[in-house]
Amino acid sequence: LGGLQWMSSLYLNGMNGILADEMGLGKTIQTISLVAWLMEAKQECGPHLIIAPKAVLSNWVKEFAKWLPQAETVLYDGKPDERKLIRDTRLVDMRFNVMLTHYDMIIRDKTALIKHRWTYIIVDEGHRLKNKDSKLADVLQNMFSCRFRLLLTGTPIQNNLMELWSLLHFLMPHIFESHKEFKDWFSNPVTGMVEGTEHVNHELIERLHQILRPFLLRRLKRDVEKSLLPKIEHVLPCPLSKRQRELYEDYMHASDTRSTLGSGSL
Repeated sequence: LGGLQWMSSLYLNGMNGILADEMGLGKTIQTISLVAWLMEAKQECGPHLIIAPKAVLSNWVKEFAKWLPQAETVLYDGKPDERKLIRDTRLVDMRFNVMLTHYDMIIRDKTALIKHRWTYIIVDEGHRLKNKDSKLADVLQNMFSCRFRLLLTGTPIQNNLMELWSLLHFLMPHIFESHKEFKDWFSNPVTGMVEGTEHVNHELIERLHQILRPFLLRRLKRDVEKSLLPKIEHVLPCPLSKRQRELYEDYMHASDTRSTLGSGSL
């Protein structure tokens, strides 16, 4: 419910965002609840475009059927003739609520998909857009038209400011237009402070939080479910089997032989 309230607030304020809950906290279900809220409370029936890895498309279809069966969903995938049938029928009148597809289809069949204006474009595993110059990011950024954008990712921030800027640029290109200005904003945290000190690092973190707070929701399992036991890791050493040891020794012997021959030829 907290995730739904946050996403509905983004919608009401005309903002895009990143749902960055840790893996296992139900980003799929929260997204479906957003679609349900839009349909029931705002009479906003789409169409929405959800782009996910091919491996999880079937799960998206199953979860929509389970939690929001009244939503008409279209799975855009399959052989060329199957996709052509969808384009000649479903994409003509756009009388559906959600279209589910994967990254390859966005690039391969972009000519047919960019003809329509989508209400939401939702990208599962949104960190795939961390490279602004990738084909997927370029096509979605410059060719697709939509009112809102939402990224789903369990790993929103790595150690690279360029990757973070790429996500923010996709969401709000007019605000985060220049990577250089974004980088410069973090390069000079406080006049008179020595770079790398604790005070500077704290200032950088505070600035990062200020930027992300309005349009990123990040929760960890330990913060949401207090009754979970702490994670315990066990390291179980497993020696090589007899066959594995023989193969390993043969490989090392062959490598040594190649090295010796190579040295001799020089």
